[in-house]
Formats: sequence, structure tokens, C-alpha cells
Amino acid sequence: MFIKILGWLLLIFCIFLILGNWDDTKSKDKTKKKTGWHWIIGCLIVIVLFSFPMINHHSVASSSNQTVSNAEKSRESKAQKLIDALNNQSPQSDFAKAKLALSKITRKSKKNSLKKELNMAIKQKKESNKPVVKAKESSEPKTDSSSRQKESSSTNSSSKSKKNVPTEYASALNKAEEYATTMDLSEQGLHDQLTSNSGEGFSEAAAQYALNNLKDVNWNKNALDKAEDYANSMDMSKQGIIDQLSSSSGEQFTASQAQYAVNHLTDVNWNENALNKAKDYQDMDMSKPDIREQLSSSSGEQFTPEQAQYAVNHLK
Repeated sequence: MFIKILGWLLLIFCIFLILGNWDDTKSKDKTKKKTGWHWIIGCLIVIVLFSFPMINHHSVASSSNQTVSNAEKSRESKAQKLIDALNNQSPQSDFAKAKLALSKITRKSKKNSLKKELNMAIKQKKESNKPVVKAKESSEPKTDSSSRQKESSSTNSSSKSKKNVPTEYASALNKAEEYATTMDLSEQGLHDQLTSNSGEGFSEAAAQYALNNLKDVNWNKNALDKAEDYANSMDMSKQGIIDQLSSSSGEQFTASQAQYAVNHLTDVNWNENALNKAKDYQDMDMSKPDIREQLSSSSGEQFTPEQAQYAVNHLK
């Protein structure tokens, strides 16, 4: 803004110099005439030299703003799609991916609106997972005064212990319960999410307190839910799912939890999964022998040789 004002002042000054020296150019004095034209030419050179960097700077700035704007729109669109999948309870929905996409958005107004949608989706998920509590029957036996005193004393002691818990520890526990029930994370995956700088950023002690105090979390069930997602939405093989569930760069379930998950998968047609993968590779212009090798390779999709052969035989 300051440079712009300075430019206008310089332009006005040059115009006054030109007008002030115009009469001198009409005089018969050759020295004055030459001096007047020197002033005019000098001012024009100053204007051109000053205007060029301003125009160039403005064009560069506008193009960079356009690039940032397009990148931001792309990030916002990705986050919106992930949150819409959560609201629609799509099998491809993933709370972790949605939250990660949301964290990359820089425009505050859009980020706040998407954050509200994500919180609503999380709330709906938690409500749908709540067990139905039956009303107490009127025939419930009456408790005597001693038992009531014991219950009240235990309640008081538990409330006191909660008050003694640091705020960070309590917050970590609340986040851990949310992730464990809505995102089907493993214990190690939950630990990393709580302590990671790109996650919640809690201290190691707070994260460990949260894991130690989690209740009613079935890690085998979480592994099974993840396995169903991989089998139904990504057409993975049984061995590929085991590796993905137990890998340190994957879901980080234990080997026994990963094995439990694949053992309890139902209604999964591994031949069809292999065929769907084979079609993807065929679209990449791979030959049938190469497709068979890719499907059955230990460094590839890890289907059985029979499943890979079935897939190749049913390609068009």
C-alpha cells in the first residue's frame, strides 16, 4: 500500500515538472529548451522504471494467490467428501482420514463449518453404539441402610479420585474412548494417535493413563471391523489383510488379533476379490501372466495360486 501511494506521488510530481518546463521549451533560449526536454525525458524514464516492477509484482502475486486458492479448494473438497461418507455411514468412511484432511485446511470459516459436521458425525456414531438400558423392575429388592452407606462411600471415593486426576489425563481418556469406539483403532494405533504431533499431542504419561483406564473395548472386534472394510471395499486377499492389520506401518493390531479377524470374516468371496484386482491391473495394460504373478506374489496382492488362476481365467 505504501509503495502504491509513493508511486502516485512520484507520478504527480513528474507531471508538474513536465508542465512547469513546457514554457521553457518554447523560449528562444536554446539552453533552456534543451534543459526542459531533458527533464521531460528523465521523468518518463523514472515512471517506466517504477511501473514495471509494480506490474510484475502484481502479476506474480495474483498467480500465487490463484494457486493457493485452487489448492485450498482441493483440500476442502477432499475433507467434505470424507465427512459426507461418515454421515452416510459408508463402509469406506474413516474418522482418522477425515480428521487429517480437516487439519490441512487453512481457511478458518470453512474449517469451522466442516469441524461442526465432523463432530455431529462422531456424536451420531457414539449414540448408535450405545447399548439400550432397560428400566429397573419395580420388584427390585430394597437395600438396607448398611449397603446404601457402602455405595455412597464408594461413590464419594470415586468422585474424589476423579477430582485428583490432572485435566490432561482426563482429556486423553475422553479422546481415547472416542477413537476406540468410533474408529476401530488398535491399542498401539490409539497410543500413537494420542501422542503424535500430527494427532492429539498428549504426553506419554497422559496417553498411558488413558489406555490403562479404557473400559469395554474389544480389540478383536476392532480388528474384525477393519478387516471387513479391507475385504469389502478394497478387494484385499486374506494374507494381505493380515499383513495390513498387524503391520507397524498399518493398523498395528497384534498378530493374534489380526488372525482372529480373518478367521471370523463371513460372506467374503476371495475369488471375486482376486478377479476385481485382476481387472484393475488389466486396465493398466498388463498381460495375463504378469497379472497372475502380481496377484500371487508375496510382494504383491498375496492371493493363493488358485485364486490368481481363477481371476485370470475369468478376465475378458
